Amino acid sequence: MNLIKDLEYLAYDLRILSARLSENKRAADRALKNDEDAASEDCNKTDRLSWLLDNMADAYYDFDCRLDEVKEIEERLLDLIESVEYNEIRNQAVEKNHA
Repeated sequence: MNLIKDLEYLAYDLRILSARLSENKRAADRALKNDEDAASEDCNKTDRLSWLLDNMADAYYDFDCRLDEVKEIEERLLDLIESVEYNEIRNQAVEKNHA
């Protein structure tokens, strides 16, 4: 077990997740801005609603993916904590046996 390397991997994955969340937010902002532009240009409300619903479905999918990524990172973190705890107990047992 290389604790520092494992923590670095988790930190990297969190940075990637943060970047993806930022991009998803920008995509939602663009969708809202495009709808505002369409409204000011008197576009057909049915087309606008259809386009917004498509964007909402995309955002929902992206949100679901990000939740899955959070759960995966959390599981890896909990596994790492368990491994550290196990090693600590093992080290204490070894020290007691050598004493």
